[in-house]
Amino acid sequence: MTVDPAHDWQDRIDQAKKRLGEVETLMETFLADDPYGIVRETKPQGGNRFVLIARMTEHKQVPRQVSILLAEIFGHLRSSLDHLMDALASDPATGDSPAGTQFPIFLDPPIFTDWTAKETRKRGAAFTRCAEVLPPYKH
Repeated sequence: MTVDPAHDWQDRIDQAKKRLGEVETLMETFLADDPYGIVRETKPQGGNRFVLIARMTEHKQVPRQVSILLAEIFGHLRSSLDHLMDALASDPATGDSPAGTQFPIFLDPPIFTDWTAKETRKRGAAFTRCAEVLPPYKH
C-alpha cells in the first residue's frame, strides 16, 4: 500500500475525533433525560442497625447509535496505527511497503515474540527494531 505519511493516519484520527464529538452529544442528550433511577431499601439488622441497599433502575437504554459510533471510532484508531506502521515500513525511494503491513496487537509478550521472529525473517532487522520500540501488547 502506498500511503501519504503526512495525512493518512491523521485523517483517521480526525475522523475518530469527529465521531467522538457525536457520541458526546448523544450521551449528553441521553443523560439529560434522567435515564436511571435509584431504588433505596432499608433492611433492619437488629437493634438500631440497618443496611441501606441502593439499586439502580434503567428507564431507557443508551441509544444504539452510540455503540455504532464507538465501533467506528475504534476502527479509525486501529486503522491509524496500520497507516503509521505502513509509513514506517515503506521504502524511502518508492514509498511502497510490503503487502500485509499492519500494526500488531497482542495480549501477551510470548505471542508477540513468536510473531516478531517470523516477521523479522520476512521483513528484516529494521522491522524488529520498530516493533520492539512500541511493544504491541498489554503490560
